[in-house]
Amino acid sequence: MSLVPDPDTDITALAVEIQKQRVTAGLTLDQLAERTGIPRNTIHRYENGKLNPTAKALLRLAIGLEINISELVKPLNHLR
Repeated sequence: MSLVPDPDTDITALAVEIQKQRVTAGLTLDQLAERTGIPRNTIHRYENGKLNPTAKALLRLAIGLEINISELVKPLNHLR
């Protein structure tokens, strides 16, 4: 087992968690986009692992989802 983190695995785990939290909150992409000011297509790309969100975007997503930012990144802790 490698001690070097795999960025692709991290991005995939983050993408899955963003979508999971949005669905759990009962929000559509459009609703989350409206709450966060992040374009719908950008959120869609985050959820599909095509785009890696910045720290600022993660904070905006957490606020829009009404969760702590640690909830979005918690899957990354399990990968270590």
